[in-house]
Amino acid sequence: DRLSLGNIMFSMKPFRDNVSGVVDIFKSEVYSRPALPPVMTWLNTQIPDAPTGVQADEGEITWDSDQSGVVRAWSLYQKDLEDNTWEIVKVLGYETTSVRVEAGTYLLRAADRMGNESTGVIVQVS
Repeated sequence: DRLSLGNIMFSMKPFRDNVSGVVDIFKSEVYSRPALPPVMTWLNTQIPDAPTGVQADEGEITWDSDQSGVVRAWSLYQKDLEDNTWEIVKVLGYETTSVRVEAGTYLLRAADRMGNESTGVIVQVS
């Protein structure tokens, strides 16, 4: 472990100008996988409601839009059949209500602005 919870950048100029390919390195190596912010349990631990209307049809997962105003993002996990674990594959904006995916087993969760995630809804995509 690197024992680091994040990074602080004192100047955005190297990122804006992609000096020495720093943006490319961050995208491909440091932050190559999607992630949600850490849960801020000291502020709020109430989980949002689970997604509703979740359906799969021919490589697309669809669900109902958030009516509560609580959802900040949707987190999509895919099941790894070899070791029976879930890996986050996408973090989608709160206005998103569908996503194209390859065949597999997926779990969709709602996430609020404090990083709390709802219980998941599992869907099989063929």
